[in-house]
Amino acid sequence: MTDCIFCKIAQNSLPSEIVFENENFLAFKDIFPRAPIHYLIIPKNHIESIASDNSEEIAGELIRAAKKIAEDKKISGYKLVFNVGEAGGQIVPHLHLHFLAGGDSELKI
Repeated sequence: MTDCIFCKIAQNSLPSEIVFENENFLAFKDIFPRAPIHYLIIPKNHIESIASDNSEEIAGELIRAAKKIAEDKKISGYKLVFNVGEAGGQIVPHLHLHFLAGGDSELKI
């Protein structure tokens, strides 16, 4: 997808502050953070959302990446959030997992 902002970040066409990367996934700081630590974890290949066909395996890999980030950065408490579709608050139509940590009040639902 040529106009997807997350695809451009994954292809290094747009700058981002990368906090984790492997062959298939990338995590970077959210430019509009909702918590003191707010990362977005994405697959490098374009997948529209968690509602897309066969996204379950990718979702599991995103969660494993989140666990690795928490371990590497020694973050003991965090929240993981998938927004699904526009009505569910998904602003960018590229599957992504929000990793939020720090500040008790920001993490309560």
